[in-house]
Amino acid sequence: MRTVGIVAVSALIGLVVGFLLGEVIAIVAYLGFGARPTMVRFLAPAMAVLFAVAVPFVRSRTKDTD
Repeated sequence: MRTVGIVAVSALIGLVVGFLLGEVIAIVAYLGFGARPTMVRFLAPAMAVLFAVAVPFVRSRTKDTD
């Protein structure tokens, strides 16, 4: 049960970090490069899902096995 909690917390952290990173990239693309809002509308949710899947996966692969 503890492993499920660790994976859930890792996924939640990945979700938040991915969403914030996606928002920052979208703002920079909009303000700095003139991208239209329709071009970056789904960037933050896509990054959030990507990080929510990737963080627990990478964490499980790099965990110490002493």
